[in-house]
Amino acid sequence: MPPEDTATAKEWELRDYLDLALRRKTVILLAFALTFLITAAYQLTRTPVYSAFTSFIIDESASSSGVGSERYNPYAYWMEQGKPLEYYQAIMGSQVYQAKINERASHDADLLGASGVTRADIDRAIASISLAMDEKSQLMTISVQAYHPQVAYKVAQIATDVFRERTQEIDVESAQDVVRFIDKQRQEAQDRLEEAERALQQYSGAGQVVFI
Repeated sequence: MPPEDTATAKEWELRDYLDLALRRKTVILLAFALTFLITAAYQLTRTPVYSAFTSFIIDESASSSGVGSERYNPYAYWMEQGKPLEYYQAIMGSQVYQAKINERASHDADLLGASGVTRADIDRAIASISLAMDEKSQLMTISVQAYHPQVAYKVAQIATDVFRERTQEIDVESAQDVVRFIDKQRQEAQDRLEEAERALQQYSGAGQVVFI
């Protein structure tokens, strides 16, 4: 093999990179200036996005007085078990929850009277509603984003109010379902017992069973 083909490539050092940068400084400065101008123009012309959020903690052991409470419901133990984040996210994604929010927003005087606010802005804010939870503190947060600060604030408030009302409704409905299930099981057991007693009486009347 010829000696010229066995020459090894020179390893680049920091000084070589600096020399290259100095030789190409005009191109580098133009690229940096162009990137800066594009970024600045985007930040100055884009529509600002406002965020609003509400933080709270759900106490699973505290039931309101009524059907779902421990005072009136002996099966309240099943309602006091902790629920995962996905359970509450499913509530917020349900049609019932979305319908309640849309109805509440459609009749909110602050939203309807806000200057420059359209129905599309409200719908966009409702679509941005999200729920997150901190695993350590169990603190839950409902967040909303909108192009208007008033819309972000009011939709976050409405979303929180509807969330509280809907979770209470589901707790009451679940407690009633438990009571109805227990009553049904008890009634079925009572029917089976009565049927067995009637069958026993028939056998006894036919002389097939002798009682002492």
